[in-house]
Amino acid sequence: ESRGLGDVYKRQLKAWSNLLDKRFFFQSHRSYIVNMSKIENVQGNTIYLVTGDRILVSRRLRTSFLKAYMMYDTRWR
Repeated sequence: ESRGLGDVYKRQLKAWSNLLDKRFFFQSHRSYIVNMSKIENVQGNTIYLVTGDRILVSRRLRTSFLKAYMMYDTRWR
């Protein structure tokens, strides 16, 4: 039973997260999946994209994100 559009959106985001290559994409927050190749800078819990957009990293996922981004940056950038 759906509790509304937000519930559907979260399930769709989870499905996308499972389909995307974890080397190049990271779900940094329950509302965001980030393409590592589009990251310009990371400061604190904020990811700055080359488009000028800012994406939040949840406090719970920050350490995992930083490890994944360092791996991406050293191997595939």
